[in-house]
Amino acid sequence: MKLFTFLSLLLLSCSTPDQAEDELVVGLDSRIRSIDPRYATDANSQYIESLIYCSLFEFDRQAQIRGQVVSRYHWIDEKSLSLELKAGFQFHNGEALTAAHIKDVFDNFLESNVYPRKFAFHNLQSIEIIDKRNIVFHLKKSEPSFLQNLVFGLFLEKEDQLIGCGHYQIDTKNSHELILSSNNPNLQFQKLKFKFVKDVRTRFSKLQRGEIDLIQNALNYDLVHILDQAENSLYISSSVGLNTAYIGLNFRDPFIASAKVRQALSLAISPQKIIDKMFYGHAIAATGLLLPTDPYHEESLESHVYDPSLAKKLLTGLDIPELVLAVPNDPFRVQVAKALAEQWQQVGVNVKVQSMDWGKFKNDVDHGVAQMWLLKWTGFKDPDILRYLFSSKSIPPDGANRGYYQNKELDQLLDLAASTLDSEERKKLYGKVQLILSDDLPYLFLWHEHNVAIKNNRLKDYQIYLDGRFDGLLEYRQ
Repeated sequence: MKLFTFLSLLLLSCSTPDQAEDELVVGLDSRIRSIDPRYATDANSQYIESLIYCSLFEFDRQAQIRGQVVSRYHWIDEKSLSLELKAGFQFHNGEALTAAHIKDVFDNFLESNVYPRKFAFHNLQSIEIIDKRNIVFHLKKSEPSFLQNLVFGLFLEKEDQLIGCGHYQIDTKNSHELILSSNNPNLQFQKLKFKFVKDVRTRFSKLQRGEIDLIQNALNYDLVHILDQAENSLYISSSVGLNTAYIGLNFRDPFIASAKVRQALSLAISPQKIIDKMFYGHAIAATGLLLPTDPYHEESLESHVYDPSLAKKLLTGLDIPELVLAVPNDPFRVQVAKALAEQWQQVGVNVKVQSMDWGKFKNDVDHGVAQMWLLKWTGFKDPDILRYLFSSKSIPPDGANRGYYQNKELDQLLDLAASTLDSEERKKLYGKVQLILSDDLPYLFLWHEHNVAIKNNRLKDYQIYLDGRFDGLLEYRQ
């Protein structure tokens, strides 16, 4: 009741500050950790990347790939990809983009191992310049998902500064704000201001007062629900997005390593109950990492089974230690973690929820310190992400197999799928992979959360891209 009263007062006290018509303010819940594409691994950094940098390929609103700098492409053979570049692209300093610049960018991954996004280019053998507008990528082995890896910001590096070729360039950057500006008259907004506002209530208040025009996937679902029920001048867009919430499990922990224990932990929780209680219809239950609409989703995967009685039976006779569930220090995620802990408590498993700042959380997860952790993957487009997450070759720092899960049969299937060009055969292979993961439970998959945009009347027709990027701002016209 107190929360509703607080928010109701905010709804009644809206005011709109003076703001230029061609400026837009976007509220973020976390800092943009890197504007260097080589280091951009978090969601916000990659969402901003496509505004500052052009790329060989890009994703459309439905996450389908298309050429951006590339006009035409073809596979010369299974391991050689030929690209023809469009004329007219240039960097922000006026220098024309050529094949030599493309080679310079991707040579970074051939010459150094320090960049986090090198994993996407581990299969790159060499790059051959044909002429200013034609280039060939040579791979070590066939890789059908390689085109998607080329959705990567192109830049010119001069005096340790990166110069982009996208619609916007960097005006100001500090710990709490990134301002992008453009001279493109075809854009609705010539200046985009991304403001980091850590506290969700402050973020909400700024939106209500008109200090922020858009909040995208950065407002708790209970607040979204209250907004949806109240009379106000804000608009809400909600649709299924490319993200999957999960509980990661550390196989180096002897208790977690037991298949019987993992099965019991899964049977003891009801993701649907939490969806109904805490997400207010802005999520759907997950059967695996991939969305049900994904062409590679395995249709025979069964819906999650909630069976506390069977969970108790599986745990009978075991010496059950107190478990620890790590979660980033976000109030809503902490409440979700506590709801899961309550469900485990009902079958006799005590789980301590440990919240921490993002830096420590990521470090503990990456280094195998976390026993269990609550997180979500966002923006993935190709099933090859399963290799990045679950192959034994992807244990950090070589990938994101943070639970140190190993299965030789799975490794073989993932490697074969990663080099198979025939889409039907790939689908069969990834189907087998998903069924193995469903049995082994290296993750407990929970739900696919909706993309939710809260916006004022300046953006009432704005729609989020499926992968959550801000590219809809490039197309928006009033």
